[in-house]
Amino acid sequence: MVSPPELDITVEYRQLGDDLSGLGEERHGELVWKIDAAKSPAFAVDEAYGEFGHIWRATYVKSNSAQDLVVTSLPGASCEVQQAVRRARVEGVIKPLTWFLAPLAGLAAWVTSWRVVMRRRLGVPYRWLQGKLYRYALLWAALYAFTSLVALVVYLLGAGTLLVPWLDCAVVLILPLMLVFLGLANAWLFSRLWAERLQVTRGRAFGAYMLAVLMANVLYLAFAVGYSTIVGAI
Repeated sequence: MVSPPELDITVEYRQLGDDLSGLGEERHGELVWKIDAAKSPAFAVDEAYGEFGHIWRATYVKSNSAQDLVVTSLPGASCEVQQAVRRARVEGVIKPLTWFLAPLAGLAAWVTSWRVVMRRRLGVPYRWLQGKLYRYALLWAALYAFTSLVALVVYLLGAGTLLVPWLDCAVVLILPLMLVFLGLANAWLFSRLWAERLQVTRGRAFGAYMLAVLMANVLYLAFAVGYSTIVGAI
């Protein structure tokens, strides 16, 4: 049964047999409905809400689906339909902004991590309104982005395949390993250039850089989860 958004329905039905609603285990590479494997009396109910309205479907196996099935018309849209419509409108506004918000959130996470870690671990007195904070933070971010881009280009040109053409799994691992190596190389370069300037050990400078990277990734992951929840990706 299908109802438009402005006129919703409720359905009262008998639960005859086992409730096998939803998808079951994967079979031959495809997901199957639980009700398809029913060997005894069972039923399955599936509902969907959206801008299209409300869709309700019931499947009965080895039972009488016509018994006591009562459909009641509501005077307007149900709470579920209203929520689905609002969610669709929010997603319609937010999704086009993804390509703008994602890089901006990444830069914000990196600058925040840089200020917090360098201030606490290396004693650099960065302030939010200080241009030096953004200059150095974005400089090191740009360096890593540039070297990562070079690594990606090399990978796409087939260097990884030429190196180990007989190991498919090794080819898949080449790019991540290259990115990890470049991250460690950037941390080593940072420790070489900044340890003496800040009068700290190279190990402490190296650790501060890696901590900033870790913190930035955690902050961006939190943003990604929240953003994905809002747009309905998860």
